[in-house]
Amino acid sequence: MYTQENALLWNRIIRMEWYYLTGHPDQAQHELEMFTIHGSDVRLQSGTLLSSLFFQARLAAFYGSKESFADAMHQFHRFIPDTFSSFYLNMASLCQSFLIALTEPSEEQIENSLQAMQRSTFFAPCQPFAQLIHDRLLLARGSYTKVSQYAQKHTDDAIAASYILIAIYESLFAAIAFHYLNAPQKAGKFLKQAIDLAIPDHIIMPFAEHMEYIEPLLSKLMRERFHLKFIREIRTLSMTDSLANIRGMVKAGRDIPYLSEREHYIATLVTAGITNKDIARDLNVAEVTIKKTLSRIYTKLGIPNRTALTSYMKNKPQ
Repeated sequence: MYTQENALLWNRIIRMEWYYLTGHPDQAQHELEMFTIHGSDVRLQSGTLLSSLFFQARLAAFYGSKESFADAMHQFHRFIPDTFSSFYLNMASLCQSFLIALTEPSEEQIENSLQAMQRSTFFAPCQPFAQLIHDRLLLARGSYTKVSQYAQKHTDDAIAASYILIAIYESLFAAIAFHYLNAPQKAGKFLKQAIDLAIPDHIIMPFAEHMEYIEPLLSKLMRERFHLKFIREIRTLSMTDSLANIRGMVKAGRDIPYLSEREHYIATLVTAGITNKDIARDLNVAEVTIKKTLSRIYTKLGIPNRTALTSYMKNKPQ
């Protein structure tokens, strides 16, 4: 049911996305923390929950935070059996597929995601996003010829419909595909197009997410002195190392604790002997919010109480 509280949370999600996409991850992180605090007292709508989890995972990928990324993925897995809405099931599938494409796990997982998307039905305005994620999965699979074909068409469609973010991503995918197909002129053309589309609103994170692919192309553009300031910012925000960190976890299949950063902070305070009342005062939230968060932590870690949490935090593997 639509409520004023959910509307306020949606506003936070929009701010999170804007800060993230325009290259201000610390401000995005702050918005996520505020969302977590205020959202803990609200019955979240499915769309609100999915959007926040999708954002949490992408921000975790930027910082290379294994725990936060694992937490978001775990909650995705819990969400799917709990909803009977085909729309939200499809949305959850889309979100997971993008994250799978970004982390590039096994070929089997990529194929499973492609097949799941083929079984799903997406209508406007979601269809362009579905096409984008489908193209990113093909890129992760190394199907560069198909990506070059699809991404060109989807770029044109997105520009015609004024879906600028979609057009930026699809132009990037086309540039990467042509680079791997040894077509440097086309690769340069599509990367320049992506940058020209991105600069008016300073949409920079799609480039940072794909820095490992586009570094050689950016070096060439810098020699041509093409939008030097923007390209330097892309390099500063590069996610190459942080994504390698997340991918190492995904491919190893390690069973790591999946506490969010806020949950981990609260667990650390509990371990230090701080009371719920003092933790609530520190975080400027109601004491009942801390109790609910601790209950969620106990469930995630499979432990019964505060004493067990203290023992876990003192002895958990690094």
